[in-house]
Amino acid sequence: APDAGDLLVRLHEALRSLQRSRRVAVRLHLDGHSLAEIARLLDWTPAQARNQVYRGLADLRRFLSPDPVPPR
Repeated sequence: APDAGDLLVRLHEALRSLQRSRRVAVRLHLDGHSLAEIARLLDWTPAQARNQVYRGLADLRRFLSPDPVPPR
């Protein structure tokens, strides 16, 4: 089983692989910001914030799965 250090390295690689807008949205989400806060901070609509977070997290799941698939 991978150790915590290996997982952290994979997570950072996965975050770097995201499109910039998704990466920023996901990092804010992981820092505890609500979708409304993310929308306000990035001057997006709430729907844009929700979509970017949702798609970014889906990309991370794919990247971090046992058989990683690069994000689209």
